[in-house]
Amino acid sequence: MFVLASNSPRRKELMKILAEDYEVLPAEIDEAVLAGESPTEYVKRMSAKKAEAVQKRRPNDLIIAADTIVVASGVIFGKPKTLEEAQLMLRTYSDDVHEVLTSVTLAFQNQVKTFVSQAKVHFYPVNEAEITSYLALSEWQDKAGAYGIQGTAAKFIRAISGDYLAIVGFPVAQIYQELPPFITLMEKFDLALEKTARETLEPLAYDVLKNAATEAPFTGKYDEFDAVGIYVDPLTGDVLFSSKDKFNSGCGWPAFAKPIGELKEQEDYSNNRVRMEIKSATSNSHLGHVFDDGPKESGGLRYCINSAALKFIPITEMEDKGYGSYLDLLK
Repeated sequence: MFVLASNSPRRKELMKILAEDYEVLPAEIDEAVLAGESPTEYVKRMSAKKAEAVQKRRPNDLIIAADTIVVASGVIFGKPKTLEEAQLMLRTYSDDVHEVLTSVTLAFQNQVKTFVSQAKVHFYPVNEAEITSYLALSEWQDKAGAYGIQGTAAKFIRAISGDYLAIVGFPVAQIYQELPPFITLMEKFDLALEKTARETLEPLAYDVLKNAATEAPFTGKYDEFDAVGIYVDPLTGDVLFSSKDKFNSGCGWPAFAKPIGELKEQEDYSNNRVRMEIKSATSNSHLGHVFDDGPKESGGLRYCINSAALKFIPITEMEDKGYGSYLDLLK
């Protein structure tokens, strides 16, 4: 699975060129410039930090993170926080050349690659009336350097040199050229996980986890099960749910008010209805679905999960099996 570590509409649209199926998971990081940091060092650190933050949540997915800055007269321009900042940026560009740097980080497990794509942009002279008119459109908001070359600001641009999509913020061609070794690693991981699934899972568990099957209601071993402990992914061992959040919903499958581990959500259109499917974030395995009819006092959600998609670790074994850090959640 590809994960785009950005909520940028431009990047999301361009990402479709690389992959039809991908997840969007924005990263929240500190974007302050360090003392003595060059523009190239800064933008590379930003994309790497974004990838690192998202990889903690999706360790077995291919993360694509990007960061874009404008450099004018040696000054780093990111996204303007105020209208006044945006005005200053546009005045700086008028009848001059500035540079746009986009850093991209690709990360899959221990394999990480960061590169920078750049371009130079030459503006025509832009007067105050033109700046005011442009900023009134709000197009400048949430854009590095206070303008989008693919929008109305195109009328100010005399010429560019370099990668046009670096200016947009997502150099698709260069990303495409760097992807093959990462895709090879992903395919090897998927094959190894599939081998583990076939060798270790019971037929029903395999069918549920790998083929999104559903076990018959009231037949799963964890439906009416009250032991204290945690529930993990049977393929990777990653933590999913706690017995403290388990409740009897009467639906015939184990029900939880919330997860304690990272999950994926995906719209499911099977059986002529729309539901929200729940998957393990690390093995991408089907677990069940989530509904909004859970206990109101616990958040109102009901995670309806197949017993066959879970492995239970009793509280008495958690320390020995490496889950000691989760013991406080059961108090």
